[in-house]
Amino acid sequence: MVLQQAEDLLHDYLMAREQKLTWQRRTILAIFFAARTHLTIEELYKKVREQNRNIGVATVYRTVKILCDCGLASGFKDAGGNVKYELGQEYHEHLVCVKCGRVIEAVEAVYQLPAKLCTAKKFKVLHSRLEVYGICQECSNPCSCAGKA
Repeated sequence: MVLQQAEDLLHDYLMAREQKLTWQRRTILAIFFAARTHLTIEELYKKVREQNRNIGVATVYRTVKILCDCGLASGFKDAGGNVKYELGQEYHEHLVCVKCGRVIEAVEAVYQLPAKLCTAKKFKVLHSRLEVYGICQECSNPCSCAGKA
């Protein structure tokens, strides 16, 4: 998805609710879109403040909630319990290292299971996510240089 498509989707969502796509919301969306990574609200707010000091943290919180409500963004908890947000994209899993906090994205065949289950149960999926918590390869391998002088 390109930024213009995201902006159009947000505009349509807001218009249906008799709200406006303000310059603040447009700015936050553009910065979030450009980041292309998982961000906490506070991390996004810092990026927003670098570009425009007139946008408050409450506006960032409200805008991220709107982005989640309209399907453009979603949140998940990292290993430290912090909620991180990302722009909506095709289904993927998050592998979260409980030692270093690293988040590894993976698109695997496991996504087919919820789809099959929901079809069988006549259940309409709005959003789905799988997070696996464990220890990444870097944290589980002892340093090969340990004990060397």
